[in-house]
Amino acid sequence: MFDCKAPLTALKHYENLFDTLKSLERFPESYPIQTGSSFLLFGTNVRRINYKKMAIVYTVHDDIVYIHRIIAANLITSI
Repeated sequence: MFDCKAPLTALKHYENLFDTLKSLERFPESYPIQTGSSFLLFGTNVRRINYKKMAIVYTVHDDIVYIHRIIAANLITSI
């Protein structure tokens, strides 16, 4: 098991990340389609929402939102 040095901060961070993910339930297609070469790995119509210094990469098919990755935004090389 890991010892958290700031468990309340970690919990707050997790809850806010989850809230950001839940926000995709309403109007997930409101975020622009990403066309950079870094996003080609995830297919077509890839979208991105930011949370703090992270990028949530997802696609929408019919009424389903597929989360592909949650990565540090600075790892995306070409936007």
